[in-house]
Amino acid sequence: MTLQPKTIDYNGSCWIAISEYSKKASDVRRLTKKVASLTSRCKELESRLNDWENPSKESASSVQRGLARKQEAHENLKQQHDDTKQRLKEVKDKLKDFENKYAKEVETRIKKERENKELNKKIEKLTLENMRLSGELKAANELNDALKTKCDELLNSKMETESESNRKQIENDDLKNRLTKQKAQMSKDSSNSGLPTSKTPIGKNKRKPVVSSREKSDRKIGGQPGHPQHKLSKCIEGLITGTEFHVPEDFRDQLTEDGKMPDFLICPECGTKLSEEDFLIRDKMEFDFEFRIKRTRHRFIDITCHECGSVFKVGIPNHLKEEAQYGPMIKTYICLLSKVGIVSVNRIQKIIEATLELSPSEGFISDTIQKFGELTEEFARKVATLFQCFAVVHWDDTCITVNGEIRWLRSYATKWMNLFVYHEKKDLEGLIDDGILTVLTAIHKVMHDHNTVNYNEIFNYLNLECNQHLLRDLAAVLCYVPECEWAKELKEMLSGMIHERNELVKANENERTLPEETVRSFNEFLDRTLEEQYKLLTEQIAAHENEQRALGNESKKIVPPEHLAVQLRIIKRLLVPEYRKAYFAWMTDFSVPVTNNVCLYRQNRYACQRLLILSFFCSLGLSHISSNLLADFAPPLHL
Repeated sequence: MTLQPKTIDYNGSCWIAISEYSKKASDVRRLTKKVASLTSRCKELESRLNDWENPSKESASSVQRGLARKQEAHENLKQQHDDTKQRLKEVKDKLKDFENKYAKEVETRIKKERENKELNKKIEKLTLENMRLSGELKAANELNDALKTKCDELLNSKMETESESNRKQIENDDLKNRLTKQKAQMSKDSSNSGLPTSKTPIGKNKRKPVVSSREKSDRKIGGQPGHPQHKLSKCIEGLITGTEFHVPEDFRDQLTEDGKMPDFLICPECGTKLSEEDFLIRDKMEFDFEFRIKRTRHRFIDITCHECGSVFKVGIPNHLKEEAQYGPMIKTYICLLSKVGIVSVNRIQKIIEATLELSPSEGFISDTIQKFGELTEEFARKVATLFQCFAVVHWDDTCITVNGEIRWLRSYATKWMNLFVYHEKKDLEGLIDDGILTVLTAIHKVMHDHNTVNYNEIFNYLNLECNQHLLRDLAAVLCYVPECEWAKELKEMLSGMIHERNELVKANENERTLPEETVRSFNEFLDRTLEEQYKLLTEQIAAHENEQRALGNESKKIVPPEHLAVQLRIIKRLLVPEYRKAYFAWMTDFSVPVTNNVCLYRQNRYACQRLLILSFFCSLGLSHISSNLLADFAPPLHL
């Protein structure tokens, strides 16, 4: 069978299918040649077989041998013939199958080509449609590019707006925190902070509120009828410096020239002599003083004997070496005005000029104050050694302004004495230099305002914390967050327990501790509340941090809102067992003070007004300012 390539007309051109069937046609030709070869071989074998079946007349033996060989060869050839025929049959079957398959493929290909022709027509149609749509697509792409550019611009604008919005949000949160802090600062007064009444803002009630647990009654404010009066009492007879006599106007001309009573009076109506039996005497005491300048001339006389020529000289003491000088009482007056009155140098000069009609120079006043300080240095050092004689010692620092710079005035106090020490820095080294806290032992208790330096290992005493400052901190929390329940409840509990302690001490001086049930209930409240609030506050601060990070705040440390920071500061402090024990030791031991007010009240007297004389005094380099024991020190000073 000869395969002819199929010729197909497509659009006026001739396309030969053999380009796709060349491989299969070569296989067919190869098989055809093989069939022809096998056919030729079969014919040859048949011819030889016929020759073997009809041999020539030869001798029997040779024929027999040749017959045997031929028979064997015949058998071989027959076997080969059968094999070849079988192979030929297989090849023909295979060729037939191949031709059938090839015919089917050709039909399928022709069908597909017809379909392709139809598809090409559709393609032409679609190509035209595509060209039209391409034009529309180009216009749409141009519009899309314009819209994309606009979208990018809007997206960039949106990103810039979001960035600006985040920045504004951060600024807004910061301003809210600052506003909250400022409101809290403005709401501070003497009731919820250490602010003195002199610093209370204008418009607020400057009167320090008195927290009282007394129940209201119908009685009037003030002293009640029958209560013991506190008034100035008369002095003894030996201290009276003078007596003024007051008589009716009709008898005034009978008094002596110096206003004294005569031995008797005469009645202006009848001329009768009147004695003391006729007098009704009522004595009234008046305490007053007068400024009187004492001008003393010290005359030093050297004597020479005209007979023997001996010379006798008198020495002049140092305090009289000048031609004229101020005496010890004026120097004492200057020191009292400076130390007790905390009066500035220029005002001391004006006061002396107004009262004594003298005008000491500011240099003299300053020199007097400095010498007085030098004289009290040794006394102050002795006072410092007395603190170890007391079971409870108070101390506190307050800042003062000296020549425009911040300096520190430290106060050590007990119930009976007070010592002030000046320092340029507030640090551990200053405490060690003072030599007061370092000598105290485990039997001593030291009250302070949560100065963590007191917990240093070099100190051996028992620490006590001021509850007044804790109550002020809680009041500050309520200024930030008025609805803060835990701070409100803790403040009320502490105030109530302090009042209960004071009432127990008044009722029974031997009472040493609060009821066990009250203390246990308070500790349970602290244990429960502090843990809950600490967890809640840390979560709120972490959420605020995450929010700020999300808004683009790249600060290394994000400051938490003030109202959260204030609460967390108090809670972290009370969670430390050592601090907590120091705050509430007074609940189980009434010998322990509740507050550090002993130190605070005396400090306010000297430091809170930032007076100029104190600044000058500190600038002289005097470390120990004064002691409360010196307040009554008023004998003449020979400086």
